[in-house]
Amino acid sequence: MSFHPFQYLFALLLASITMTVVAAPDRPSPFEFSDAYVRASVPGQTVGAAYISIHNHGSTDDILIGAHSPVAASVDLHSSHMQQGMAHMQREARLLVPAGGQLDMKPGGIHLMLQDLKHPLKEGDRVPVQLVFEKAGTLTLSLPVRSVLSASGPGGMPPGMSMDGPMNSPMQGSQAH
Repeated sequence: MSFHPFQYLFALLLASITMTVVAAPDRPSPFEFSDAYVRASVPGQTVGAAYISIHNHGSTDDILIGAHSPVAASVDLHSSHMQQGMAHMQREARLLVPAGGQLDMKPGGIHLMLQDLKHPLKEGDRVPVQLVFEKAGTLTLSLPVRSVLSASGPGGMPPGMSMDGPMNSPMQGSQAH
């Protein structure tokens, strides 16, 4: 059996953009995940960031209440915003995924913050991430690692963002967004 070069290329492309989702078989997930990746890190960097668009095709809202990954000591839900020209990050306890809508995690906005990385995250690797939802339970994704330059704007940050802003207290992020 021989493969046409286009079949091979198509299979490679399909494999590179698919993510593995593991859910309880008795509860099919109402979610579809897209634009999901983890930003590559450099040696010595202790934090990382992951971004995912979560589309809720279900008829009820759900709440993202946590995340975990074996590559980090902890994974926090975060939001970023600009204030007086400085980037501010805030830990969030809950993030709404509205029925018939979506939650978009993007650089410069809502994201997953991987704290105390156990090793550098290299472009081309895959990172398992478990998302914990109030109703849907725990779903496991396998996210590709993208280089800083291909995952964001010049300098590895979204336009207008810098990391010189303070991080707000974790206690301030208890409301849903």
